[in-house]
Amino acid sequence: LQTGQTRLSSVFREFDVDGTGQLDRRETSALLSRLLPDAPQPQLTELALMLDGDGDGCITYDELVGCIKEACAARESRGAKGCRCVGCAV
Repeated sequence: LQTGQTRLSSVFREFDVDGTGQLDRRETSALLSRLLPDAPQPQLTELALMLDGDGDGCITYDELVGCIKEACAARESRGAKGCRCVGCAV
């Protein structure tokens, strides 16, 4: 059984097709389309922009983890307890 960190890292590497250590727009689109197959393209584009913390057009593993942790913190601030998502396990 993989830990949250190992699993997230594995998925990131799977979509980092060119092995640069970051997801370009094409790789990010592939990842988000796989995770959210029914989401409309404008929503996927907005999500990609939110994940790109420094605005350089690419998403690093650290940016991805940071966004997940930020989402978990927001969830917990609304009263949810014991978040066990993959980001909190990183």
